[in-house]
Amino acid sequence: MIFLADSCLKLIEPLKFIGKIVLILRILVPIILIVFGTIDLSKAIMKDGEIGKVVKKFVFRLLGGVLIFFLPTLVLVVFNLVNGFDSAKKENSLCFNCILDVRKCNSNTGGGGGHGNVSTADVK
Repeated sequence: MIFLADSCLKLIEPLKFIGKIVLILRILVPIILIVFGTIDLSKAIMKDGEIGKVVKKFVFRLLGGVLIFFLPTLVLVVFNLVNGFDSAKKENSLCFNCILDVRKCNSNTGGGGGHGNVSTADVK
């Protein structure tokens, strides 16, 4: 499976970008949920009788937010159920680290125009 490890090294920058998007979503989704929930509930309080509809709408938003927040974890759980995924995960841990937690994406900045250079030791 050395081919997958080499592919991971070639895709380090796009993987970092995806990881940053996941991190931003994990921060923004709860904030957006709180803001929209507060706005909707304050509107419902001013209009008597609509609180039930707003609470139902907020619960669906909350479930969607929780799903988005835990989506990377859910994907890993599903992949862990696949036979043979554990060996691929070990060989491509750099790929998983870059997507799930950008801070764990180990790259050494070199003199190549600011692009990260990753050693093969990071893949083990």
